[in-house]
Amino acid sequence: MPHPILLLPDELLGEIFTQYLPPYPRCPPLVGPSSPTYLLGISRAWRAIALHTPTLWRAIQLEVPTDQGSEIALQWLERSGSSLLSLHLRTVIFDTLGDVPIPRADAEWEKPLVQALVANRLRWEYVNWDVDRRADAWDSAAVGRPPGNSGPPQFPRLRSVSLWNVGYASDSLPWAQLTTLALLNTEPSTHCVSILLLARNLVRLRVYTRRSTSDARPQNNTLPDRIELPLLETLVLDNNEEPPDNWLSRLVLPSLRRLAISCELLGSRWKHCEFTHLDAFMARCRPPLEHLQVTWGLGYFDLPGPGLAHVLQASFSAATIRLCQALSLDDKSWTTDRYWNVAE
Repeated sequence: MPHPILLLPDELLGEIFTQYLPPYPRCPPLVGPSSPTYLLGISRAWRAIALHTPTLWRAIQLEVPTDQGSEIALQWLERSGSSLLSLHLRTVIFDTLGDVPIPRADAEWEKPLVQALVANRLRWEYVNWDVDRRADAWDSAAVGRPPGNSGPPQFPRLRSVSLWNVGYASDSLPWAQLTTLALLNTEPSTHCVSILLLARNLVRLRVYTRRSTSDARPQNNTLPDRIELPLLETLVLDNNEEPPDNWLSRLVLPSLRRLAISCELLGSRWKHCEFTHLDAFMARCRPPLEHLQVTWGLGYFDLPGPGLAHVLQASFSAATIRLCQALSLDDKSWTTDRYWNVAE
């Protein structure tokens, strides 16, 4: 007598296979346990079902660019059919200690994958793509833009974007349709403000600004008086120096529930428990915060003491207060409830 699982309809088995994988949009490994590829070796029947279940192949992650990985990713892309896509890709190798690109020879095998992904851009829903600025396979100004069209690129399903060390402009992406955005190692605040004015549907936002390479200091009159993000619930602000302008006080976030902010953004007298920038910022946020984190980066030696948490708790009595090290740039956990609800 056949095993009861063999009597299940193919559609139900396909759904069971989907539940075997990490929840979408998280990406399973390309091979091994928890990968849809693993299901192909169980039996001929299961192999046929897996190959004809497009949702098993819709979340593609390629952490270490190799010719074999690129070939597997191309197979997944084909098997995913017309499903929306979650992409987590690196077209450049990074030093694991310092997130520094490692020079290497041009990889011709990368180009077919990049071209295939761009050809399927109408299916992009979640994208995290680490790109070498020198990579000729990626043109951030032209990807997704039809010939002869100078408007924003066409990614109608795109809702989540993380840009790390990649240049951008107001016409680089359809900012207005995004709900999650991370601008990592971006230019100082005045550069990203123009994008925030367009991205009014954001629910989650992370901004990490680097030190300006220019001697010119932005002037306050270059910033609008009001930067409103009516739907924003989660905000992570990382910085490695105090900003030259108090642009935080210009943010209006009526739905904000979670805030992580680096010490430098609290104002020059945060060590004396005076939070000029934070107080001005919170004055324009209506609901009480549920979670507040004050963070510091790697190599930061002048760490805040426990007294800071007590002072903050007095000002934000409804919030859970945490003092902790800032997230690494490749950490995506800030978008999840589990990260914010971690036990003290």
